[in-house]
Amino acid sequence: MTSKKTRADSRLDRLPERVKADLDQWLFEEHARYKDVVARLAGQGIPTSQAALCNWYYKRQAERLRDKITRSALACDEIRDLLSRNAPELGEAVIGLAAQRAFDLMAGGEPDVRDVRALFDIVIKARQQALDERKISMLEAQARKAQEAEAITKSTLTPEEQARRIREIFS
Repeated sequence: MTSKKTRADSRLDRLPERVKADLDQWLFEEHARYKDVVARLAGQGIPTSQAALCNWYYKRQAERLRDKITRSALACDEIRDLLSRNAPELGEAVIGLAAQRAFDLMAGGEPDVRDVRALFDIVIKARQQALDERKISMLEAQARKAQEAEAITKSTLTPEEQARRIREIFS
């Protein structure tokens, strides 16, 4: 990377957005060589040098990285908010971990579908575990009520008093 600062009035910075998009495509997607890109630009009537193109490339690469980090951070915040609203029982540690993993996937380039699926499988399993724990606690409460009711049926209370107390337990 060159340490020379790109001129504020660089010809490449003043190009129309359509041509800048072409430069992005050639340099970042096609990985074209500088001399080939200089020739393509010359064919469009845009003279430049390989050195100027190199300087513009590194400046644009830094801009793209900043944009990618910003998008990744926004995605991370969205996932954190989504999980906090829809699955608060996961707890802040799990939600934070899922959000961080999402950031890592987004910032690392094109996320692999398997990685994204694994992330959401973890979230779904954690949520299912929380639901299972809730079901167990509800079943335990029902079992305690049933034991209380059974004890009442074995008591010496009158049938009317037994029925009243059982209704109180289950209502």
